[in-house]
Amino acid sequence: MSSLVLELQNEAIDSQKSVVSLLRKALVISRKLNLVDFDNWINNELNGYSKGDEIPEYRRVQGDVKAFNPYNGMWMPIVCEDSKKAEFMSTRMIGQKITELEKIDLKGDSGVLHVPFAKNIETKLMNSMDLHSKPVLIVPSTSVHGIIESVRNILLNWALKLEQQGVLGENLIFNEIEKTTALSNQQINITNFQGILGDVTNSYVEQSNLQRITKNDFESLKKYLIDQLKLNAEDVSELEKAIKNDPKPKTKEKFGSYVSKWLGKIISKSAEGLYKLSLNSAASVLGQAIWTYYGFLQTNQSLKTLC
Repeated sequence: MSSLVLELQNEAIDSQKSVVSLLRKALVISRKLNLVDFDNWINNELNGYSKGDEIPEYRRVQGDVKAFNPYNGMWMPIVCEDSKKAEFMSTRMIGQKITELEKIDLKGDSGVLHVPFAKNIETKLMNSMDLHSKPVLIVPSTSVHGIIESVRNILLNWALKLEQQGVLGENLIFNEIEKTTALSNQQINITNFQGILGDVTNSYVEQSNLQRITKNDFESLKKYLIDQLKLNAEDVSELEKAIKNDPKPKTKEKFGSYVSKWLGKIISKSAEGLYKLSLNSAASVLGQAIWTYYGFLQTNQSLKTLC
């Protein structure tokens, strides 16, 4: 006999399985169990969040504010001198449907998400800097991947909770006892899965903190990782070795193999709860910090705004 819940577990631990397909299977389960809240969350992930919807914290991302220069064909970073406004400008809750995010994730390091600004902010930036193209927030693929992995983890933990409560759905059918158990047990409600992802409310990085990292000065990066992100000294020491073993990147496109492997290790530790970083912030924040060390957070082409 086949169990819908056990099938979902097996597919969720397979990194090659599309999260979209996992969500569709989870939708069948939640609909059969009449779990309205979980059903709504799944539909939001599949169809995208509408204006006014409460977007989950794991969808908070950080990126670089840039404007396209049609004269040289390059993206120009826009830097705001006010650190609080810079933080506001560079972070966003994104509501795109998961299919769009998976397409970007499949492109790997070359994939980025362009997030437009609200019309009033866009107009202010364009007028204050005499821009001829609209500024956008460019979000790296690491942040997009973090969102996808967060959704995968929610589904896996949800399926595990269902099994623990004896809710399996043999032969695509849930009996009345399983339905009653699922409805009455608060552990199976989406609102109780906050802890799976970690508190990411304050996980994004303030511009002023990143600016404390000096190009090619590992001590400044080390201090940031230990003091701000609470990484242990042993893991930070491994990063130092990884940076030394990798060739220095010439552009902000892709980390070397040793640094990439180190990032994967820290993201895995975060997923296991060994660090108080969500999957999303582990990928995004660590990447931003290392790129800052390499000297790619700001360039000579940066434009200072009047904000």
